[in-house]
Amino acid sequence: MPMTKEERREYNKKYREANKEKIKEYDKKYKQENKDKINKYKQENKEKTKIYKQEWYKKNRKKILSRREKYVNTENGKKKEIISVWKKRDMICEDWDSMYEIYLHTWNCEYCNKEFIDSYDRCLDHIHATGEIRAILCRECNLKDVLA
Repeated sequence: MPMTKEERREYNKKYREANKEKIKEYDKKYKQENKDKINKYKQENKEKTKIYKQEWYKKNRKKILSRREKYVNTENGKKKEIISVWKKRDMICEDWDSMYEIYLHTWNCEYCNKEFIDSYDRCLDHIHATGEIRAILCRECNLKDVLA
């Protein structure tokens, strides 16, 4: 007798949990081998994908926000969030973990020596053209671009 939807869903969930690493490796290999095919599909279906993502986000908004809140409020979550912002800004760094530790434990601006009021006042200054990180500055010095 065939499985019901609920039984199939439960079976798949258990399978994915038991074979997490195997599935991860398979996905990675598939993406590498089919990079052109995937990119072509993305280009051809941009609008369709955009609409699907918007609808999915609307439908799952509460769940997404609660997970994000739980995750970001952890120490590891905050760290990953900050590092991902740096990467999105095309900053270049050999060791993000040590850069994050240096960033966290810098209490004064490296240019004017002003003590940081809060984490919003602390900025990781970088050269926009190359992504090279220069210093940890207060917001005022960063906006003035004193190291240019």
